[in-house]
Amino acid sequence: MMNTSRKPNLRKILLYFTIILVVLYLGYNIYMHSYLFTFRFKKGTNNNNNNGLDNNNLEIPQENNNPTPIINNNNNNNPPPTKIDVKVLKDEQTGKDQILNPKDYHPKYNEFVTNNIPSEYHPSSFLIAIVATKRPHYLEATLRSLQQVLYYNRQNTFIYQYGDDKVINQIARKYSINMVHNPILTQYEGRNLVEGAEHISLHYKFILGHVFENNPNIKHFIIVEDDMLFAPDFLLYFSQTAKYLHEDSSIYAISAYNDNGMKGKAKYDNLVYRTDFFIGLGWLVSRNHWMKEWKFKWPRTHWDHFLRADQNRQGRQIIYPEVPRIYHSGYTGTHSTVALYERYFRNHLLNPNGFSPLGISKEDFDKGKYKLYGLDRSNDKFTLEYLRKDNYNEFIKYLITKSPSTLYLKDPYEITKYTNRNIVFFYEVINRQVNEEWVAISEYFELWHSIPIRDEYDGVMHFRWADNLVIVVASYSPFYSEGVSIAKRSLGTENVNAPISEFKKEPNWETPKKPSIIDIGISNVGQSCSSFCKSKYNLDCYRFSFEELNSCKYLKRHFGSECKSCGPQTGPDQPAIDNESKECYYNTGKGRFMTTCEASHPRTKRLCPCFDENKTIILRQEWEDIIAQSQKSSTEITPIIL
Repeated sequence: MMNTSRKPNLRKILLYFTIILVVLYLGYNIYMHSYLFTFRFKKGTNNNNNNGLDNNNLEIPQENNNPTPIINNNNNNNPPPTKIDVKVLKDEQTGKDQILNPKDYHPKYNEFVTNNIPSEYHPSSFLIAIVATKRPHYLEATLRSLQQVLYYNRQNTFIYQYGDDKVINQIARKYSINMVHNPILTQYEGRNLVEGAEHISLHYKFILGHVFENNPNIKHFIIVEDDMLFAPDFLLYFSQTAKYLHEDSSIYAISAYNDNGMKGKAKYDNLVYRTDFFIGLGWLVSRNHWMKEWKFKWPRTHWDHFLRADQNRQGRQIIYPEVPRIYHSGYTGTHSTVALYERYFRNHLLNPNGFSPLGISKEDFDKGKYKLYGLDRSNDKFTLEYLRKDNYNEFIKYLITKSPSTLYLKDPYEITKYTNRNIVFFYEVINRQVNEEWVAISEYFELWHSIPIRDEYDGVMHFRWADNLVIVVASYSPFYSEGVSIAKRSLGTENVNAPISEFKKEPNWETPKKPSIIDIGISNVGQSCSSFCKSKYNLDCYRFSFEELNSCKYLKRHFGSECKSCGPQTGPDQPAIDNESKECYYNTGKGRFMTTCEASHPRTKRLCPCFDENKTIILRQEWEDIIAQSQKSSTEITPIIL
């Protein structure tokens, strides 16, 4: 007997299933975009007068606990935009995943804020603009770290994304952060954009213009990037220093970063300094500087170089901390590689302390004295008044010539004989624009070697080394002559300049470092680095590391006594050792003679960097440790001594 029951219509089932998926997809997108705080402006060439902003098409919602969508249309009769109302955090408010509400902080925090910080600089009042592109793993770590910052206020936080990436939008929604979109440009002022630095500079211009033009009541805000982690006192740092940006005309920005704040080179979280070098990581920008100066001449590319240029700096300085309040986590990016990250960023300190009053002893300063260390942060009175221009010059002069702890040396090996001293070196510069002398000094101490010198103030550099404060004074410094005359009497010699040759030795003290994730090896004679890395480690040659390895310092470190002498040569197989003469060579070649992974020479053994991209998971695990270290800071004020 035949079964007359009908079989299911497979086509109809598939059709219904497809319709359901489409409905779910559309519903999800409508839901996502109903959240987004979106800013649209005309694509293509920006208008120079308003950074491409079309304020007639812009509405910004009033702040509340839930982000509100922006409604865009082309009706030029729209009412003017609603201004962002910058909020001060209330006791019962907190960011998602933040450990405690402000009312649950250790009572010393609120006592300190109430007694020492004017209400206009309350730590929760600072607007934070996050410069973002399309790097979700960086951004999420940045937002998670922000949640651990004391007095963090997500209502005052805005992600400024260059482009419109759905994953970035999802992360913003997850952390309830307002989002502003800046559509990607292809042209500016009639010319195509061809390099990443152009996109970055124009995105910064958009952010600065957007924040200040739509927030007439704020006089400053903090700019951070999507690859930064934060100290627990990040906002407290700015709340203590911000007034100097507005009261001292010789200061044009405040940064929370120290370019040379590596482990072993920074120690005291209460100390803050001035530098001629603009530090563009986590900085406070003022309305006056934007509206009266930079707005009209912001560069098409390399915005940070623009702010460092003499014609824009105009003899002014920025303020920065000895111990950084920012950790730069970006090991990839437009201007970053793992090699650069390991050399200059990975081993940086991040202040672990939440309760960190800034400055030196107020009692001593009022008496014309300077007490920098050994202060009781719970009971002593601190002051930052030494940062004002005239006061700061006296402060630097004190460190170089008047402190009972000051000691003059010519040989860096002698530093390790002392502890807790101000050790001063003088050096003569032949050509300030090149300053090869500083390059040698910086390589010895493993500092940034670039010119202009990072952290330098009027020709003076200072940093920690072997538990001493090392002060390096260039011959072009206004502090040089007086210091040299005193050093001559102290050393009993006319020539007190440190010989640059002394800094070309291998250091007799090393700063603590994390193990490198780049393997360095020595190839066989006549073997390329590509072949060596593949045969030895089954890894790829990492060409970005050649810049650091290309020096006698690293050649002697790896070849040891086999390297009888070292000098410059031209060849894409270098840095290498001649296996017959035992001479080591670093490469001075350009263009087709630049060092490559593929090059080989029948007489040389090469110094080869080998790298596995999968090892970057180690760097991300370090982010977790950094974020976790902040979690106790809200309830404990006992300092962690660095």
